[in-house]
Amino acid sequence: RLPTTLGLSAGAQSDSAADCDCYQFPVRVGDLVLLYSDGLADNLFECEILEVIDRACANARRRGKGAGAFADPELLSRSLARAAQVRSWDTSADSPFSVAARQQGQAFSGGKEDDITVVAAWVVPQSGVMAA
Repeated sequence: RLPTTLGLSAGAQSDSAADCDCYQFPVRVGDLVLLYSDGLADNLFECEILEVIDRACANARRRGKGAGAFADPELLSRSLARAAQVRSWDTSADSPFSVAARQQGQAFSGGKEDDITVVAAWVVPQSGVMAA
């Protein structure tokens, strides 16, 4: 069953899966792919997102998984979502949303409460395929 926003409702305009933007990017083994809603991007600056990722990777290395250790993608997603959620409740912190609002002449400070979805995945070698 599709969520209401992707379904058809009587007499109402709604988005469909066909309305989505599609992107293609080249990736390499070891790349981290993040998919997230505006709830993350409105509350955390890019440098803060990178700090959470760096901290998670450092913790994975400390747990003895080696220099090339990948942080658990589920824990990484949860850490990012939690950091955005905490920021969304802060009424005095700067956030990407508050900065953009002020640039548009709106009096807004703090985070922006919103739904927050984060999916993380590491690019790994294809099973049974040897790297050259």
